[in-house]
Amino acid sequence: MTPIQLEVYDYIRETIRDNDISPTYNEIHRLCGLSSISQAYKIVDSLIKKGYLKKEGHGNRQLLLTDFFEDKEYGEV
Repeated sequence: MTPIQLEVYDYIRETIRDNDISPTYNEIHRLCGLSSISQAYKIVDSLIKKGYLKKEGHGNRQLLLTDFFEDKEYGEV
């Protein structure tokens, strides 16, 4: 996982943990300091392809965490 992918993953994970809902792509773009929303889409898509995230349903807040990323630093979601 690249440093920017890890930053985005951490942000998504923390948002789901704190709010019980995933962030929008616009929120990921703004709060992770990405240059564009399309960059947020590309990073999230790469995290999905690697098995760290999955999409469920349609809409703005459809991202879910998977059990793929097991590291003692993260613990259970």
